Amino acid sequence: MPEDGKTYRDKRGKWCIRIWWEGKRHDIYRFMGEHTMPDQAAAEYILNAIRMEIKEGRFNPAKHRRGKPLSVSGYYAAWIARKEKSCERGTIHAYRWAFEKHILPAIGETFLPNVTSDTLLDLRDGMDLAPKSKKNVLDSLRVLVRDAADAGILQRVPKFPAMTGRNTVRRAPVAWLSNEDQWEIMAHVQEKHRPIFIFMKLTGVRTGEARALKRKDIDRENGVIYIRQAMGMDQEDIKTPKTGPREIPLPDAVITLLDSMPKSRWISEWAFPNPRTGRPYSKNVYKYWEKACASAGAKYVKPYAAFRHSFASQLAQAGVADMTIRALMGHADIRTTTIYTHHKNPALKAVVDRLQRLPSTDERLDARKKKG
Repeated sequence: MPEDGKTYRDKRGKWCIRIWWEGKRHDIYRFMGEHTMPDQAAAEYILNAIRMEIKEGRFNPAKHRRGKPLSVSGYYAAWIARKEKSCERGTIHAYRWAFEKHILPAIGETFLPNVTSDTLLDLRDGMDLAPKSKKNVLDSLRVLVRDAADAGILQRVPKFPAMTGRNTVRRAPVAWLSNEDQWEIMAHVQEKHRPIFIFMKLTGVRTGEARALKRKDIDRENGVIYIRQAMGMDQEDIKTPKTGPREIPLPDAVITLLDSMPKSRWISEWAFPNPRTGRPYSKNVYKYWEKACASAGAKYVKPYAAFRHSFASQLAQAGVADMTIRALMGHADIRTTTIYTHHKNPALKAVVDRLQRLPSTDERLDARKKKG
């Protein structure tokens, strides 16, 4: 039987197309998984469309199965279910936002192997989003497509469009606070909640790391704090770094802070428990900071920027070397550290001003006398 197939009516009276393709027989009852064949004319019409797919190398019998399991939306349903078992909640939230708000409404019914560079280009240009958000959407789709290729479902990964021109992603300036601004805002935090904010200011750790820090992770004898885990938005969402624990110095100021805290807090295993519950702070820690900013009449800066970015920026402004900042911040890549280097300008200016200056009138006269 030739590979271009034939039409026939089965025992139930339904019209069908029988194709021999790559040595296997395929009986197709629906075109694209949706369109049935009410008569022979319709079956012949669809057979010719399939012949064209075979000729152009686009034929895949999976796309004609009922329910189109290989549509983008069909594959996404199974893919996101697998991801939920291995990814953090924040990552899953980002994937769901990208697919359910932007990708599926645009190309959800597209047969996954038919997603081309042009499809992706149209998707990018059709989104009413800022370039950074567009990139996040496309990166989410890229993960799905690569997973499909690794699973053998796709023979190739289409080329994703570059983010150039009006879609260029520009790095936003790093938001940070000066030492004075930090203390001014912290003065408006309720005193019982202030220790965790002071700790973040003194060490530059992430908010989730401060919330998840345990008393046993503070090694006074060796002057080290071990950052072993971080906490997500929920207290049950504990994340362990893939690279293992991170060590940071235990400053004298932190020891003073710990010694000044009420002894009742040391009943808890947590270093900075919420005094109201004895448990780690939940996402309400962000509300405490937001309220303090408003009370101080300051523009709201998210805790991550208010403490971690500010810690690194203040170090850079003081002229601390990039490699030292990298070690203190725990950056895996020095390029991450360099986003703070523009804060070194005042320190660099001071060096140049100290070494390079115009001579005074007296100095010029002295030089002439010596020459004479």
